[in-house]
Amino acid sequence: MQVAVPTYRDALEFFQRMKRRPFKLNPPGSVPLSSVAARVLAELGAGALAADFILPSGAALKRAYKYSDYPSAELGARWSVIGVSGAGDLWLSSLQDQAGGIAFLDHDQESRAVPRPIGIGPEAWVVVALLFRMFEDAERAARRSPSSRAALRRLARETNRALNAISPGLVRRLPYQLSD
Repeated sequence: MQVAVPTYRDALEFFQRMKRRPFKLNPPGSVPLSSVAARVLAELGAGALAADFILPSGAALKRAYKYSDYPSAELGARWSVIGVSGAGDLWLSSLQDQAGGIAFLDHDQESRAVPRPIGIGPEAWVVVALLFRMFEDAERAARRSPSSRAALRRLARETNRALNAISPGLVRRLPYQLSD
């Protein structure tokens, strides 16, 4: 079983087929976003891409800035929030990098939290989310069939290869690992 690396268009089409809420900031521009991050959010809308890859609504983004307790993250000056995890971690997009480089902010670090760049842009981040979503869906199906654990381990290895094809060493830089 080989996992092909999807393109951003593949991921966009997959996620657009799901029922999603349109992404709206009211008033526009009230939350700083890189141009690439703003386009990705506009194209995809708010909602979960995968368990730890959630595109927040405009209102949720505003709350993330208003109640942020991450002074070293420089939210709004150097980084914009592009996503959240199910546990409260933040996915950030650079405001100083035209490509909108993605970083991860671990909420467990509290006020000491520092963005950790992962070496990909917003479009690649969406593709990473799709790969995680595909693995999560396979993992849910495998729970119903104990004999599929070996296949799930193979799928985890293949998915890791696909992640590293997006950016060499990406699996080591991601905060979450695939598990069987």
